[in-house]
Amino acid sequence: MNNDEIEIEKEELEISTKNENSSITEEINIQKLTVNLQDKAINGKKTKNDDRHESRKKKARYRTPQERKTKKLMIALYIMIAIAAIATIFVYFKYLPPAKGKYDSFAQCIKSSGATFYGAFWCPHCQNEKKLFGDAVQFLPYVECSTPDGSAQLQVCKDASIQNYPTWIFADGSRLVGEVPLSQLADKTGCTLPTSAQ
Repeated sequence: MNNDEIEIEKEELEISTKNENSSITEEINIQKLTVNLQDKAINGKKTKNDDRHESRKKKARYRTPQERKTKKLMIALYIMIAIAAIATIFVYFKYLPPAKGKYDSFAQCIKSSGATFYGAFWCPHCQNEKKLFGDAVQFLPYVECSTPDGSAQLQVCKDASIQNYPTWIFADGSRLVGEVPLSQLADKTGCTLPTSAQ
């Protein structure tokens, strides 16, 4: 072999070595790139979640006093709306009129016992007392004490010494003034109160 041939062979060997080295380097680079991409994907997800979490923290931390006050007012408003809804439901069921005919015999028994119910059309407590009886109010021994214009008291109530409304006078001469529960009326008159009464 002459020098020229040796040089050519040497160059070919260097080229093949370079090619082998470059393919190994390429493989290593591809592996590194793959690992980097996987890390970025994993870290990218964490970063997005962390960014969201950090963003919420920053918003909470950097709210202006006006924004904090507005948030507190909104929470207070929601609480008041909830309380109002609960109160409305309670009032609705508490003052729900009784079933039709439920207290008919009870009201008739009160009348038969000699009790008398004195009231005035403009008196809200008298109206509440009547609502307890529902449709049976027609059977109550009710005496209207007010003149039609609401400015004076009728003589029948003056004679009975009625000073406050409503006033119940019983056969034994005892009196109850104000809104009287049905159970107390049952006790005073000896009448039987229908079950599940108010």
